[in-house]
Amino acid sequence: MKKHIKIVSLILAFCCAALLCACEKNDHRKIAAEYAKRNKVTAEEIDFTCYGEFNGAHVVMLNGEYPDALSEETVGGVTFFHSQIKSFDVYKNGRFYTLREAFDGGIITRDNLISLSESYNPDTARVFYSLTVIDPDNYVIERLYDGYQAGTSVTVKTDVLLDVDMTAYLDGESLGKQTAVLENDEYHWEFYFIMPSHDATLTFELSGGMF
Repeated sequence: MKKHIKIVSLILAFCCAALLCACEKNDHRKIAAEYAKRNKVTAEEIDFTCYGEFNGAHVVMLNGEYPDALSEETVGGVTFFHSQIKSFDVYKNGRFYTLREAFDGGIITRDNLISLSESYNPDTARVFYSLTVIDPDNYVIERLYDGYQAGTSVTVKTDVLLDVDMTAYLDGESLGKQTAVLENDEYHWEFYFIMPSHDATLTFELSGGMF
């Protein structure tokens, strides 16, 4: 009886594996066909690598000759290091997205990005450190993440306040006064810093006017 159960289990495992492979091959064909259409070549000429599947979306990259130069791609506070000038594509439901478009559109999550970073750059994936933002008056107008990799460039965007200056501080060290930036016909203020290799706290201080 035990031998019969073992044989049935092996058959089921083999069938599941076969289905999985068929599904993977089917996805591969679809992605190759879309790449071929985009590049105006045949599917047989397409060679790409799939770096992961998240929520039904495949993170892929065309293989080929790229300029030899170190490049970085930062999305959602997660940095990917490429040995050549290239970038990821995300394929879902017959359409390609850039990694940023996929993240901004909710197709992949920040946890997905972190998992991708750990598998794509296993030797250089950096530790994430927490960022605490003390902003009781809601000056910040674009979401900051609760953690960044050390060395990541962070831009802080805030509302413009009349008749006052704003200074941002990271762990008590001044980041300087605001820089006015015009975007979509509206001004906002920006501050910049490089995430240190430790947990950090961001605060704001107003001066001038009534302060």
